[in-house]
Amino acid sequence: MSSSKTAEYFKDKSEEEIMNWMVANMTPEQIRSCFDELPEAPISVPDTKKEENAEQKLDNLREVCANKKYIIHKVINDTVFFWYYLVKSEKWVYSQAPFSDFPKNVGEDGEECGNDTLIKDNFKEELYQSYNQNQLTESSKFEEHNMGENQNETFIKVKNEYNNKNINTEWVNTLLSALHIQKSIPILKPELKEVINFTPVLIESVKDDKVNYYYLSVNNSVPKFIEANLSINKLRDDFIEIVDDLNLEVIAPGQAGSSSAMTSDQWKSVIKTAANDIDASDLNRIKKIYDKFPLSDSSKYFIDDLFNENAFGNRSLNNNYFNNNLFGNKLSKETLKDYLINKYGSYASKHYKIETNQFGTKTITF
Repeated sequence: MSSSKTAEYFKDKSEEEIMNWMVANMTPEQIRSCFDELPEAPISVPDTKKEENAEQKLDNLREVCANKKYIIHKVINDTVFFWYYLVKSEKWVYSQAPFSDFPKNVGEDGEECGNDTLIKDNFKEELYQSYNQNQLTESSKFEEHNMGENQNETFIKVKNEYNNKNINTEWVNTLLSALHIQKSIPILKPELKEVINFTPVLIESVKDDKVNYYYLSVNNSVPKFIEANLSINKLRDDFIEIVDDLNLEVIAPGQAGSSSAMTSDQWKSVIKTAANDIDASDLNRIKKIYDKFPLSDSSKYFIDDLFNENAFGNRSLNNNYFNNNLFGNKLSKETLKDYLINKYGSYASKHYKIETNQFGTKTITF
């Protein structure tokens, strides 16, 4: 066939028909030569200049919206995705708006991120706390535009980007952020949930973006708290690793197990002893932190009753022997004072009150 007749013959043929014809009428060498003569496919080269412009666009917008009720997540084409602080609910809601609605320079006004959204004193503290503790609204809007991502983790990542660019750094409270990370670490091993309510970490102090803490490690069945210091940006990964590495063999009462196996109550007792081996001044700072910022309503520390209640607690002293003797008038005021000092510290002897609860039982409270 001449080239013109060949072209005419193939004009109405499908790709499959053309390939079948080639297989039936051409040698392998002829078929290979046809592909060798095809022009090379163009190589896709990333437009680095375009990417740099997009990054600059995002950085500039974050600067423009600094110290306002906005956290800018990303800019895609001409759409801005961001979190906006709701004063009434004290939470951040995920939203989107056209890029044209935002001011282009610091100090300019706009439909979004205008001067009316500047942080004011009457809600500043609440906003900072919400920011540090990742108080976000439901995630359906976020999930719609960020398939497969976790809103909480993305919010933390964006906050780190802000921090690295020195934007809104005065918002950051390292301690509150660290406590939020501690509360949000899941304990996936069911047997450990019987022993540990929260990440086995005791935050002792913070300085700038660094967190000093003690974490539980078990070697040869001996629990020990080890001191560590990390930047807030690395804390979450480390806490997850601590939980994953913690290997406590928990058994039910009366159940058989290896020599390293213990019941939940036995593990709690052993861990309490290990916690009280921490340096006394550090232990005091730890207690003060968790008294001021409880991890939950039911547990101030990562394990139930980790520390004996003293100056840092306000739990009722419901010791039957003590109450019976006290309210049977068998204890004098001086005996009571000595009892409180010996059992609960000097704070208790100065700040106790005798009260009657809703059931008519008298008890000691602070």
